[in-house]
Amino acid sequence: MKLSQEEKDDLESLKRQPWYKVLLKIEKEANDELFWRLATFDLDNKDDVLEVKKWQIYQRARNDFFQNIESYTREVFHNNIKGID
Repeated sequence: MKLSQEEKDDLESLKRQPWYKVLLKIEKEANDELFWRLATFDLDNKDDVLEVKKWQIYQRARNDFFQNIESYTREVFHNNIKGID
């Protein structure tokens, strides 16, 4: 998907909102929790393995969310030197 400059500006302004900072804090805490779970769960126990898999799914979804926001707001610079494309 390609966003217009207005849409990119809107997304940048959303990133400056307090709720976005709260989402980043939740993401950090959830990643810390996942690390703790991986370090303390009995991976021979099927229930523990399923629980870790669920946490990993949510972690990937959150990570994709933040990566998409960053990629859609990132400026891409293209070298316009004649003859180079």
